[in-house]
Amino acid sequence: MFTNATVLFSMQTTTVIYEHVRLASRFLKKNYDLGYNEFSVLFVLLRYGQPASVDELSNYLMLAKSTVLALLVNLDNRCLIHKENASDDHRLMACSLSSSGCELVSWATEDVGNMLRNRFMRSLPREEFQAFADISEDLDVLRGYSVLKLSRRESAKTCGKIPSYWFSAEHYIFWRVIVDRWTDVIKRYNSLSFDAFRILELVAAYGDMSLGTIANRLFMQKSGVTIYKNKLLKDNLLTQHPNPFDRRGLLVRCTAQGRLLAGKVRAELDEVMRSGHSSLTESEIIVLDAWYMRMYVNMHIEQAKL
Repeated sequence: MFTNATVLFSMQTTTVIYEHVRLASRFLKKNYDLGYNEFSVLFVLLRYGQPASVDELSNYLMLAKSTVLALLVNLDNRCLIHKENASDDHRLMACSLSSSGCELVSWATEDVGNMLRNRFMRSLPREEFQAFADISEDLDVLRGYSVLKLSRRESAKTCGKIPSYWFSAEHYIFWRVIVDRWTDVIKRYNSLSFDAFRILELVAAYGDMSLGTIANRLFMQKSGVTIYKNKLLKDNLLTQHPNPFDRRGLLVRCTAQGRLLAGKVRAELDEVMRSGHSSLTESEIIVLDAWYMRMYVNMHIEQAKL
């Protein structure tokens, strides 16, 4: 019925996933003084409901042990977790949520989830979302191996408030890992930043564009677009010329070198997207592609209200 359906890197899907991470990070820092990864640790511990070791958290979150240790030390200093062993060696730390940590992350998961739902998911049926919301297999593909599903258990009964949320801890891990993998791929080419490549790829795909149009499509500040544009001009990946319909404005265009680079990088980014959605059937992929497009449209609708 379908022919090799797959989820590929595109301006819309990239923007949706990237904005999930960016908006969640900003919301959590502003409202709960939590970094994105600190929140992920607390959310996983909330769902696991029992002590977890540094190794377990490192493997599950796909973060280096040193990173997890630093996160746990910070959370311990804020009295949001309990150390479950008597060792002074942080490498042997096993931890669980404290009562204050449990209360904080219970509210945070619900609030940040509601913010993301309002921004991305309006008029999208929850039942349809739940049909392909389990992404644990895709995370194992991204890891390269299977791990104990720390968020599979029910929350500890002592936590009190049990949050209501659309997105699981695995979704927050998935979005971050996908963006991190994209960033790692892009950095191998010409030392480009992720946002600079997004601009290059957009112009390569759609042709001459004004800076205002780029900013609108990628949900970036025009001042930021100008900075990245200047770097791409310097690297001979873009050129600029007067807008024939508005001589006060400029349009940017990909050079041949820019189009070649965008094509090479995009092929590798496609592979990241394929691996991140490899457990889905062809019909589920087609539905998910439509959801990404609808979430992108919802972002514009919500942006217009601000």
